[in-house]
Amino acid sequence: MDDALVSESGNRYCSRLGLPVPDLQAAARFSGVKLCHLMALALLEAGGPLTLDEIAERLGRLALPPRLAPSDLHAALRKAWHGQPPIVRDPSDGRFYLDLLAHSELFLLAFTCDLRKPLVAPAPVEEPCQPPDSVPLSEAEVNAAFTRRSLDTYSSIRRAAAILEVAGGGPMSVDDVNQRLKAFGRWTGRIQEAGIQPWRSDLVQILPDGMLRLNPSSADVAALRRDIRRMALPALRLAARGQAFKAQHEEYERAREQEQRLEMADAHKARRALLHVVVLDGVPRAAATIDVRTRELRLFTGEQVRDLPALLAEFDLLAGVDLRSALRSLAVNPDRWWLADLRPTQRTFRPSGLKAIPITMRAIVQATTGRRGIPAEADRWEKLLSSSSTARLESGLAEEARALLEFYEYGALHGAVRVRTRPGDDRLPVAWSLPGDPHFHAIIDAAARAWTPVELVIGAPPALADPWASAITATVVEQDRETLFVREGETLRPLARADIHAIRIPDGAAAATIRPGVTSRHDTRTCRLTVTLDEIAPPIWRRLEVPASMTLAKLHAVLQVALGWTDSHLHTFEIGPERVAIPYSLDDLTEGGTTRSARLVRLGEVVDHGHRRFAYAYDFGDSWRHTIEIEDLREADGSSEVRCLAGARACPPEDCGGTPGYEELLEVLFDPLHPEFEESRTWVGSAFDPERFDLRAVNAALARIPHW
Repeated sequence: MDDALVSESGNRYCSRLGLPVPDLQAAARFSGVKLCHLMALALLEAGGPLTLDEIAERLGRLALPPRLAPSDLHAALRKAWHGQPPIVRDPSDGRFYLDLLAHSELFLLAFTCDLRKPLVAPAPVEEPCQPPDSVPLSEAEVNAAFTRRSLDTYSSIRRAAAILEVAGGGPMSVDDVNQRLKAFGRWTGRIQEAGIQPWRSDLVQILPDGMLRLNPSSADVAALRRDIRRMALPALRLAARGQAFKAQHEEYERAREQEQRLEMADAHKARRALLHVVVLDGVPRAAATIDVRTRELRLFTGEQVRDLPALLAEFDLLAGVDLRSALRSLAVNPDRWWLADLRPTQRTFRPSGLKAIPITMRAIVQATTGRRGIPAEADRWEKLLSSSSTARLESGLAEEARALLEFYEYGALHGAVRVRTRPGDDRLPVAWSLPGDPHFHAIIDAAARAWTPVELVIGAPPALADPWASAITATVVEQDRETLFVREGETLRPLARADIHAIRIPDGAAAATIRPGVTSRHDTRTCRLTVTLDEIAPPIWRRLEVPASMTLAKLHAVLQVALGWTDSHLHTFEIGPERVAIPYSLDDLTEGGTTRSARLVRLGEVVDHGHRRFAYAYDFGDSWRHTIEIEDLREADGSSEVRCLAGARACPPEDCGGTPGYEELLEVLFDPLHPEFEESRTWVGSAFDPERFDLRAVNAALARIPHW
């Protein structure tokens, strides 16, 4: 037998998790640390399983704070552990160990106890200092001093002098100065022509033609510069910190992406096997293994069981039931492998509003796979082992191994298994995946971002056949909780997530964007676009700035508010061959011409697919068509709010008959002698003005849109 399987040096827990060996005394000082955390840290420090006495002995050496120092440490530790991961108790010998596949719980532990080394060092912040008064003002200083600040109470001569200095000293007209002040925002005070005559300081010279020029020899120049810099310094320092944070965040994202790529590469290379060992009275009597990648089944009976450790040495991850006790019965160290123990640690499950349901291994295997009586009880194996028919024993081994493989693959893909079979099955979370394995939702998200089909294996494939031989290729057009709506050719159908056995993206470029875990990459860009109502002159238009991460469903809501529609009719975005809208029923996807849900498509993805100009249709009766042009796509400046930057003219009234009807309505409204004038004016309301556009009111309405 390979000695490496029996005993290995080093702290395997810390090595596997990429964490330093913890300092228990230092960790106990953190305010958020609980006894259950210290139990996990003791196991992490040991690098292997410990008994409760050994854990208590390690923690008893520490100078624990009063809240963590009970009178009876053993009793407190038993109470602190609630049977939840990452701490697992081995029922065969009573020792506790860490479930290294419980990623979220281990991450929370590392975060709470500050164990994980930062991926990047904190970015140094070079905060600006105030230059001497002899140095002229810079444009950045004036911008920081005046932007988003009400200047009505600030000296008008200093306002003008600051603008003149950054413009080279002048001469400039009062209108030019006001134009520059206007760029700082709506809070900036305008300089009145009549207000410059009473200026008593010689800081700004008023030339005979009314032009303004800075007087660099004025005694007030130094005071001006100090005052502007006093106003600007807090904003400049805040901007410097923001730039440092942004640089650190970008470096972190690069480092995290590199770490994820390495994790995914390791997970892809890892060889995995389903291991099923029949142990009676502590002795391994028979076993079966299935290579997850090749689907090869190997059976071991009688003396052949001795050959099993040599085969297991070829694998990196083992999945099975009661693996630790099974591996110890084979005289090998269980911590040699990543272990996905399929037996649930929870004993009961309480659905919302119902009584607690007892969880048994047989119940969740049947609920997930539909197979009954698996795993078999010990008495059945005793009968099979005592029988003279080796074929019956091998058949039973193979049957259970195939069922457990199906159970494992379902849980590894979905991150959960089913507790019971009926509509609206309750789900039991499980942690059976390696750190670099993609989650079901991560694959769906990558396919949705790339607008590419996926390959789906629906239902379990027969026996150990290649699961992809029966795969279908379909496009996910909508997702609603546990249901996917997929289009296969011309056929669209709802598909329960529970029916999906395997999923992958055939497109290599799209598959490369998949990241492990359940989170997708957040688009940090900002998009500037202009939407114009077609076939109307003078044009009705709005210029908007929105996050690129916004879905088209929310963009629809933004356009309705910005333009002035009331969202009383259907809509669609026409993007090349795609017709993207919010489907309100299955008929909208099958008969309404919608090819993809607006809830799955984001604005940044539209641009990434090469579409900088597309159409937005609203009210299929009146047929209002809009053209959306993407003017700019850039990294966000820190703000994620939706803003209207400019626009012109009011939105037409709803249900006025489209473009021809609106033209007729305007003719009536501009002709008080028209016989329909009074009726039309009453219908549209006395406040309706076709030339009116209120930027402030539009932005106030946009601010009230929910952030969904």
